Amino acid sequence: MFDLNPHHLPYATPLHVLMLLGTALFAYGVGQAVFRQRQQQLAQKLQQQLAKRQEPLVAPLLQNEQNGSNDLEEILGITTAVKHLLQQNGIHTFSQLGQVSTWTIQLLLTENGPVNYLYDPATWPAQARLAAANRWQDLRTFQEQLRRGALTDLIM
Repeated sequence: MFDLNPHHLPYATPLHVLMLLGTALFAYGVGQAVFRQRQQQLAQKLQQQLAKRQEPLVAPLLQNEQNGSNDLEEILGITTAVKHLLQQNGIHTFSQLGQVSTWTIQLLLTENGPVNYLYDPATWPAQARLAAANRWQDLRTFQEQLRRGALTDLIM
């Protein structure tokens, strides 16, 4: 076996503790420096990717049509702020909103701040398809079911 105190020094234990503490502090400092460097690299990479993104996220997916009454606030759950956000990303009409997946809308919302995490776009495309087809009575009935919490199968 090996001896932890080969010279039989009376203060060997405190020396060992000090060496371990020094090593731990050194490792902590190195870890912090590496973490900060990696964090800065990721922030720069994110800024570069955001700078590259010039066109709206969903614009290539949509047909270019903008006719009829298309006030997106008619959709239950869409506020003025969300309407402007959708329009900034190329969604101007009910038919365009009806073509976009719920996942894509949720991505748009979460990309634009934690305040938008509260919105639930699960029924927005179905409501938009009803509005695009001028089925206003069906839309109002569906919205009333949503308000009451009597969520049935989505009307396609």
